[in-house]
Amino acid sequence: MQPGELSAQPGTLFGEEQTARFSEAATTSKLGVHFRVGASLVADDNVNASTFKRKSDLILSVAPTVLIQLGGGESELAVTAIYTPAGVFFLEHSSQNSFDQVGSIEAKYHISRLTLGLHLSASSVTGSNLDVGDRVSRNSYYAGLTADYAISDKTSVELNADYSLSEYSGLLGSRGTRVECFLNYLIDPKLKVGVGGGIASLDVDAGNAQTSQQWLVHAIFSPTPKTSINVSAGGEFRQISGAPDRGPDPVFSVGAAWMPREKLTVTIDARRRTYGSAALTGQNYEATGVIAGVTGNLTHALNVSLAIGYEHDEYQSAMTGVVATRRDDYWFVRPGLDWRISPRFGVGIFYEFSTNQSSGEGSRPFDRNQTGLTANYSF
Repeated sequence: MQPGELSAQPGTLFGEEQTARFSEAATTSKLGVHFRVGASLVADDNVNASTFKRKSDLILSVAPTVLIQLGGGESELAVTAIYTPAGVFFLEHSSQNSFDQVGSIEAKYHISRLTLGLHLSASSVTGSNLDVGDRVSRNSYYAGLTADYAISDKTSVELNADYSLSEYSGLLGSRGTRVECFLNYLIDPKLKVGVGGGIASLDVDAGNAQTSQQWLVHAIFSPTPKTSINVSAGGEFRQISGAPDRGPDPVFSVGAAWMPREKLTVTIDARRRTYGSAALTGQNYEATGVIAGVTGNLTHALNVSLAIGYEHDEYQSAMTGVVATRRDDYWFVRPGLDWRISPRFGVGIFYEFSTNQSSGEGSRPFDRNQTGLTANYSF
């Protein structure tokens, strides 16, 4: 989860679920170009996600998507590129109109015992943000490299490195780097475990330099063909120039998927991580969040979904002389209904309620209701 991700649920345009369904449908060939166009009409009673600047509006969004795929299957090289531009139009507050863009490239190369991976992404999006408590423009960039070398049939070494950059209009940007290394062991075909650690740095505008070290244990468990669990947990030590050291603090991530029966899927994603605040100078916040989702087919063409999420943010001083007292408790619930009219065309309806119980200096409380209609067509 990105900073403030729970408070900015685009869903109809850039949602992971919608992108995954499109990508899955488009990955049947070794080389291809695929197109999709999506549109949404959303009634939002608090477009800024703010108590103090509350505005309601009717928002129209139109977003074409192009997906280019090379390789896949048994080939050594597989590359997938996705690009989505979006026009967002406000009926009453036209000054809020925006042109958003999201793009990514993923590549995987496998030869003998070595598997290399590359992930690049960039986005320029305007939307509400939990940390800021307002509608803001953000440019984000990410570059990640992975390498996995099989020492034997059961033992492997994994190396991961990434760089991320977030830039805000009129707010505090941040830059982060991270390097991790794991020694993995395949206990049996259903369970792989690993131990390792990593080092990271975080640089926030107008803030002090930060470094951290993590020790981690992770496991990938697939007890049945319809169940998968990916868990990583450990501790973190953090050093901040000009401020007291922290740690050990717990860190974790959990991803799980379960298909109790055909056409019914249950997912859970949870994690705890430290971010630099874009709104409050000299402060970090520890974000602990979980999202649970259920999707299922009522009929061959009718699909129902329900997503529930919660995030607790605890702000901490990252600079001498700064006292951090803000606490956020954010949650949302989002039911939806999708109707696949034809193999290429579908429509949907959703409702989302979200609220943030925020206290302390710089608090950003709000509540919000969104009701929307969606449509998409794949070429």
